[in-house]
Amino acid sequence: MGYTRDSLPWTFQYEAGKVVGFDIDMVSSLAREMGVTLELVLIDRADLARLLNDGYLDTVVGGIALTTEHMEVVWFSAPYLDATLGFVVPDHRRDDFNFNRREAVKALKAPRLAVLDLPYYRDKMRAYLPQPEEIVVDSVREFFQDETDRFDALVLTAQTGSAWCLIYPNFSVAVPLPDAMAFLTSWIQLKKKDEHDRRAIRLLDPRRDNEAPRAPLGR
Repeated sequence: MGYTRDSLPWTFQYEAGKVVGFDIDMVSSLAREMGVTLELVLIDRADLARLLNDGYLDTVVGGIALTTEHMEVVWFSAPYLDATLGFVVPDHRRDDFNFNRREAVKALKAPRLAVLDLPYYRDKMRAYLPQPEEIVVDSVREFFQDETDRFDALVLTAQTGSAWCLIYPNFSVAVPLPDAMAFLTSWIQLKKKDEHDRRAIRLLDPRRDNEAPRAPLGR
């Protein structure tokens, strides 16, 4: 089982080098149920596809983004969580830059954004902000430990950013609220899913529509 470094809260090393995280809990449970031994191997994201396709690894965890580029070279399981794009900002600069509203974020003039050298984050940032000043960092620690004030924010998923803010409590995560059209689209999708679930239940158990109400039994 391959895992990636510093992928909080999915995979990361804790005390005495122990590897923990949401994904590690999931695969550990899977190994127990299958009755097999779990061997964890630290890998570089750039080697992910090669190691899987060469048969060196059975699977990889660590908050790997489900993208078209990835799907062309490796298989993905169904996701158990959808991540949300967010911005990590220093607490003392929260009032300088309003990252909580989508319209306000788009109105920022060339914000200096730290971003990992990963296509997922860079593509999302460019689609969201027309003209950001993109500063590629090798590690998120470069942003958190910077003392020169050269970043306005760090682009991460809200889930990953929140986990890092537990380690660096002088920072917080801002998730831009959607505009009206995005909110309406999400609401329609939610309602479609609710109706799909109700139809699936009726197909699985047609008696539910015709069944008379049942009274509780007592003595």
